[in-house]
Amino acid sequence: MQKRYRALNTVGTIFRILGWIALAVSALSLIAFPVLFGSGILEQVGVDLGGLGIVVGIAAGLAVLVVGAIQALILMAIGDLFTVMIGIEENTRATVIMLQQKP
Repeated sequence: MQKRYRALNTVGTIFRILGWIALAVSALSLIAFPVLFGSGILEQVGVDLGGLGIVVGIAAGLAVLVVGAIQALILMAIGDLFTVMIGIEENTRATVIMLQQKP
C-alpha cells in the first residue's frame, strides 16, 4: 500500500521533535536557574534576595521544569495525533478495498 500524507507525517515528526526540545530546555533550566540566581546576578539589577538566591533559583527551575514538561507532553501528543489520524485513514481505505473485492 502506498504511503500518503507525507506532509502530515513531517508535521507530526516536527511536533515530536519540538516536544523533546522543550523538555530538554526545561530540564536545563533546573540547573541554570539556581546557578544564575546563586551567583548574584539579580543583585546587579537591584534585587536583593538576602542570601536566598539558590533557593529561589531551585524553585524557579522546578516551576519551569513542570511547565516545560507539560508543554512537551502536549507537543508530543499533537505529533502522535497526526500519526494516529493517518493510520485510521489507511485502515479505513484498506477496509473499503477489501469489502469491495468480496463477491
